[in-house]
Amino acid sequence: MAETLLEVDHLRVTFPVTGGVFLRRVGEVRAVDDVSFTLNRGETLGLVGESGCGKTTVGRAIVNILRAMAYRVEISGQIRYHHSTGVVDLASLSQRGIRPYRADLQMVFQDPYSSLNPRMSVGEIVGEPLTIHTTMGAAERADRVRWLFEKVGLSAHHVTRYPHEFSGGQRQRVGLARALATNPKVVIADEPVSALDVSVQAQVINLMQDLQDEFGLSYVFVAHDLSVVRHISTRIAVMYLGSIVEIGAAEDVYL
Repeated sequence: MAETLLEVDHLRVTFPVTGGVFLRRVGEVRAVDDVSFTLNRGETLGLVGESGCGKTTVGRAIVNILRAMAYRVEISGQIRYHHSTGVVDLASLSQRGIRPYRADLQMVFQDPYSSLNPRMSVGEIVGEPLTIHTTMGAAERADRVRWLFEKVGLSAHHVTRYPHEFSGGQRQRVGLARALATNPKVVIADEPVSALDVSVQAQVINLMQDLQDEFGLSYVFVAHDLSVVRHISTRIAVMYLGSIVEIGAAEDVYL
């Protein structure tokens, strides 16, 4: 029997539309409308659909960063994470309340050019989660960062370089290293290869699969490229206008 790690139940996300001098609420946009699915330990759930259908919003809701990104966003439903200490509803937690679970839930962002701080070296970027979520000393953190760089196919000698000194594929590898720093259980991959050349896409996808096998990761893989999703996914959920219209095993969805 597959072990359930994450349950999204009747998730709805609504963004307010404001207007006028005093920015009064004049309407709303329901970006996610009654979405439900489960994620099992060690599997990859592909989340596909056209641009603007709500895929990225679902991913951001799972890691609970929407309230920090959008003023007055409304989130309802449940996102139940099966933690070792018990089941917790992530959707109901504040930014302070989710902090104990943040290390278990990481995200790889779509654009490797804007998701890395240009004022920090890549070693500092990858080491920052360790500073926040662990009690490692400076020397131990440095060793962990070098180890992570080697795991994602980068040279440990490059930790002092800055993001602009790397290619797009290398920057996405830095993003993967940052996501893996805290030994997460769930990684939300938000179109991680859409900004990369086709030849580099295959390298990053194969790397993600190797890391999944090695660390037992569970992925929610958000994408609009159906061939990529078919290659990496165990199950696939198809979204349209904020709702899931089909979900099933990858081979069944592609029949």
